[in-house]
Amino acid sequence: MPYLFPAIVLSALTLNFWCLNYLLPAVGMVLFLLGFRAMARENPWFRAGWVLSLLRALCLFPALVLNTTIWFADTSLSYFLALGSSLLLLALLVCLWQGLKALAERTGLPLRTKSAGALVAWDAAVLLLGLLEYQGVFLGWVLLAVYLWLLYRVYQPFRALDDHGYAPPAGRVRLPDRWLGGGLSACLALGLLLGYLLGGSYPMDWQPADPAAHNSVAETKAHLVDLGFPQRVLEDLRPEDIAACEGALAVTVKTEDHPTVTSWTIGAEPPAEELRITSVGVKLPGERETWRIFHHFQWLVNPGFYGTEAIQLWPPSYMGAGWMPPAEPSFTGQVLYDRDGRVYTAPYFFLGNQSYTQTDFFGTQQETAPFAAFSLPKEGENQRGYLAYTTEESEPDYLLSAWVNYTHQKTWAQYPAKTAMAARMAGGWNEERVFVTIQDALQFSPDEVGDE
Repeated sequence: MPYLFPAIVLSALTLNFWCLNYLLPAVGMVLFLLGFRAMARENPWFRAGWVLSLLRALCLFPALVLNTTIWFADTSLSYFLALGSSLLLLALLVCLWQGLKALAERTGLPLRTKSAGALVAWDAAVLLLGLLEYQGVFLGWVLLAVYLWLLYRVYQPFRALDDHGYAPPAGRVRLPDRWLGGGLSACLALGLLLGYLLGGSYPMDWQPADPAAHNSVAETKAHLVDLGFPQRVLEDLRPEDIAACEGALAVTVKTEDHPTVTSWTIGAEPPAEELRITSVGVKLPGERETWRIFHHFQWLVNPGFYGTEAIQLWPPSYMGAGWMPPAEPSFTGQVLYDRDGRVYTAPYFFLGNQSYTQTDFFGTQQETAPFAAFSLPKEGENQRGYLAYTTEESEPDYLLSAWVNYTHQKTWAQYPAKTAMAARMAGGWNEERVFVTIQDALQFSPDEVGDE
């Protein structure tokens, strides 16, 4: 029985670094497969363990593969696969306990199996605490101490079997252990590769842009250019967004180029500026002070394709008093890129208000903010896009402060996979190896922007 005791240790071991919290249980699952297969001819309990270990592999292996995609985290499927794997592990320990008891009765060997039964109770208690989302510290240390003691006790019957020279019943094995273990590892590696290749980005509906799309708003477009609206940004707007600026009274613009490196050595050459963010405010006619805000981004270099991007907006109402929250239909925009002399556009995969829970130094807060989620194309150049919304003044004499937070995925190497939007909602700053967030703001006093 060379595999079963290491399988017990690895299946319950949790080390939250280097992905060992996923790797070690996976190795433990393979050892359970090999161990119960070797003992399957001994008694019905070990045969049941062999079948249950196969069923657990069908829960754990798909979960390991799906963790490389952005579609699996926090879904019902992930919950049920994790729950199924935990329940099957509990059942495997029951089979091991009863299998050892039956083995002791058949052979007459002095095997102490009560500790195996206690390990079943320990695993059931841990599973119950997990379902109750228990987060205490003291009980966790107590359970760890009990677990280590139980491991020592559970090891005794395995050592007794070795001391008495016990060998599992011999039988024809069609597939040697090394081929079974190697085959499972190869299938897992192939699944992980396909998950990263096929499941790491959003499906974007790229379509060639219509060169004549702006013909119907040519007059408004020319008026905006006269007021100072940047021509390169204006060319990327949808006709509806240009039409929404009809009768514009004034325009204010801010452009800034940003690096995507958040820190560097003092005295070293500053990092290259890679992302250009242009924010434009267009004053619209109305009884209240009304502004149409545009946030335009443009990559000055090839950003690379690694998965997902996200933009979180902080409208003026988010930053303080004085301005009304933008209405949900107010958020518009699109993503663009050039290829072979043509412009291609796509709507954002997600665009709108998103409620989420964020934990930081001040505790846990419920937040709601506008988000745009998208993926950049694998080919082409001049990747860019914009977001727009309208805001109205609720009280006079307040600064208009409109922020944009662009979260870029720098590498595909993350496990489990997370979207840029999820990283930003989680805080973002703890994900600097995979994601980087660039912040920019359009801030001005409406009274200082003169009417045209």
